[in-house]
Amino acid sequence: MVRELLDDLARDVPDYSNPDRALAAARASRRRRTGGGAALVATALALAAAVTWAPVGGPGPDWPPFPGRSEPVLASAPMLADLPTAAVGPARLAYRLNCRTPCSRMVLQMEWGGLEYSLDHLGDLGVPSLSPNGELLVAPFSGDGGYKVRDLRSDEPPTPFEPRLGAGLWSPMTWSPDNRWLVMWGPRGNGRSEYARVDLRDLTIVTYQPPADLYACAVLPSGELLLAPSTAWTEQQPLQLADPATGDVRPLLTVDSRAMLQPGLSIQHDPTSPALLSTDGMLGLIVRNADRRALALLEFNLASGALIDAKSIPYEMGWEPVAYGGTGLHMVTRKPVRAGVLAPDGHSVTTPELPAPTQVLVPGGRTWY
Repeated sequence: MVRELLDDLARDVPDYSNPDRALAAARASRRRRTGGGAALVATALALAAAVTWAPVGGPGPDWPPFPGRSEPVLASAPMLADLPTAAVGPARLAYRLNCRTPCSRMVLQMEWGGLEYSLDHLGDLGVPSLSPNGELLVAPFSGDGGYKVRDLRSDEPPTPFEPRLGAGLWSPMTWSPDNRWLVMWGPRGNGRSEYARVDLRDLTIVTYQPPADLYACAVLPSGELLLAPSTAWTEQQPLQLADPATGDVRPLLTVDSRAMLQPGLSIQHDPTSPALLSTDGMLGLIVRNADRRALALLEFNLASGALIDAKSIPYEMGWEPVAYGGTGLHMVTRKPVRAGVLAPDGHSVTTPELPAPTQVLVPGGRTWY
C-alpha cells in the first residue's frame, strides 16, 4: 500500500526539466483528481440520500430550529410627515426600516385609515412600548435616558416618568389588559430580576423583587403580579399573585402540564417573553420545543383555573404570540420580520403590507421585535 502511494505521488510530480512534459503531467494530474473527486462526490451524495430517506423507527423529525433575526433588507419607502403634537388616535403598530434611499426610518401606523407618521424627529426611541389599545406610547423620547408616555388621544406633550426609571437600567416588559399598568423589568444579576409597576393614571411607581427562583410574567388589572417558576415547566407548577406594594403573595392556580405536553416540550416564560392576559380574564401560556420555537398557546380561565383552549401556532415561519388585542392574537416573527393577527382556526396569520421592516412594535407587546 505504501509503495502504491509513493508511486502515485511520483507520477503526479511533473518533470520540470522539460516544460512540455511538465505541462502535460500537470494536466493529467488535474484530470485524475477531478475524475476521482467527481466519483467521490457522487458516492457521497448517494450515501447521504440513502441515509436521509431510509425509513427508520421511532419518533418523527424534530421541529425546525427557531429562526434568528432577519438579515437587514434595504427598503424603498417615502418620507412621511412627522407625528403631530395634536391628538391622532390609537396606533395599529410601529416599524423600523433600513432604507436604500432617504426615507422615514421609524414609522407609526394608525388604526384609523392606516395613516402613517414618521417618528424620526423624536430621536432614537430605544426600547419603546405600545399599550394594548394602541393609545399610549412609552419611550425615552428626549434622549436623556428617562422614559416618558405620550397619550396619542391628547395634544399634551409626553409626560416623564420618575428619573429613577432610566433606560439603561429598565425596559418595558408587559401591560395589564386594561391599559392601566405597565411593568418595567431590570436584571439584577445572579438570575434575579427587579420589577417596577407604573400606574399610567398618575405615573406612581412601585418596585418589587420576588423571592428567589420566581419571576413576574404578567400584571393583572388589580395591579398584582403573576409569579411563575424561573424554569421551563413540564410538571405541576403553582402560579401565585404578588402585591408589589406590600410584598404579600397568595396562590392563584396550579398548572398541571403533564397530560398536555409531549416529550421535549415545555411551557416557557421569562421577562423577555411574558405570559399573555386578555380583557376577559384569559391567561395564555406558550408551549415551546427545545429550540424555544412556539408551538401552541394554552388558554386558562384565571378565575377557575380551567383549561379553556389550546391553540396551535403556525410554526413554519417562526410565528410567536405576544399579546391579546381587540382584533385577535397579535403575532410576530423575526425571519422575515413581520407582524400579524392569528386567525380563529389557528392555521394562518393575517399580516399587513409593510416595506421590509427590520423591527416591529405591536400594541401590548414588550418592545421592538
